[in-house]
Amino acid sequence: MLSDYHYNTHTVLDLFKDGVKKYGNKVLLNHHNGTQWESFTWNQVDTMVKALASYFIDLGLKPGDVVSIYSENRPEWAIADLATLSIGGIDAAIYPTNSAPEAAYILKDSSSVVCVCSSKFQTDNVLSKKSELPNLKKIIVCDDINYNDDMVITFKDAVNAGNKNLHVDEIENRTKNVKPDDVMTLIYTSGTTGDPKGVMLTHKNIMFICLTFNKVEALPEGFIHLSLLPLSHSVERTMDYYSVLERGAVIYYSRGTEYFAEELKEIRPQCDILVPRVFEKIYNGVMAKVKEMPEKKQKIFNWALSVGLQAAPYFMAAKRKPPVLAVKYAIANKLIFSKLKNALGLDRVICWGAAGAPLAKEIHDFFWAMNLQVRKGYGLTETSPVLAVDGSP
Repeated sequence: MLSDYHYNTHTVLDLFKDGVKKYGNKVLLNHHNGTQWESFTWNQVDTMVKALASYFIDLGLKPGDVVSIYSENRPEWAIADLATLSIGGIDAAIYPTNSAPEAAYILKDSSSVVCVCSSKFQTDNVLSKKSELPNLKKIIVCDDINYNDDMVITFKDAVNAGNKNLHVDEIENRTKNVKPDDVMTLIYTSGTTGDPKGVMLTHKNIMFICLTFNKVEALPEGFIHLSLLPLSHSVERTMDYYSVLERGAVIYYSRGTEYFAEELKEIRPQCDILVPRVFEKIYNGVMAKVKEMPEKKQKIFNWALSVGLQAAPYFMAAKRKPPVLAVKYAIANKLIFSKLKNALGLDRVICWGAAGAPLAKEIHDFFWAMNLQVRKGYGLTETSPVLAVDGSP
């Protein structure tokens, strides 16, 4: 029973600290710089987390103060998050595409003291509203952009300043004082009416979901993950970030949907949570290619798919296929499915999750026909975020 599932790791900081001790010089984060992938080890991330946390302390941040992160997925997002939590702070997530008024609303409503911005777009938006943000002390911009404004500092300069005056003992003391029931993040959700509401989630809320997910899916240690959904969203935050940390996995931050098909083939991830639109694009792409095939090959594909659809319920139920169907599926897999998975970069997939909207039955069944586990999830930001996960149609 999941209700009987207990764990000794109590906070997200415990996950990270345990990972640093265990994995050290192994790669944790990967970011594409426009030319190639750059890698950051657990130790390197830990060093930057301590430096940024020290900078926050020098700014006068106290436990309970809020740092907003206004950025797309990138290593600085995770570093800013962990640095904030390390000093007993709370972070608020802002979608990277939010407009200046939308970002200002969250900064003001959360009484944010610092805003970590990704690039010029986000920084300019915050600066345009700084007169409305009396609590805001500093804007940290991740890209190496110089502003003639004392409020703005680059991420690199903030880390360098923190390194010059490290507060390791203070960080350790504050980290030890973080409790499971302490609020760790504010994730704003539009709800049905009015202004967005900041959902207050504790370490305990997040930890139960991410550790339970790992237990149910039995994900292997050190698996490969391609992060696409925004970290501002509760699904990506819990399932594709903190759960990933707990398993010592390797994270690649996608450059976005326009690069995702290319990155799938390059990275060949093992576990991802995606929105139905991504599954639809893969499905539609495959079907478009099938229509271009000679008629004979189309018939072979359609036969293999019909066999796969017969086998899908057995895969979902983790049951052995009847002997005749097993033989047919082995042929279908050799002729079509194994080649298709290799071509798409799906040959190492252990588990995929579909979240955020309903997944069409024909698309859900198509992936299961290839023996690719696709779990449909349902939940709310307020439930951090999972309520139910279903592997059946």
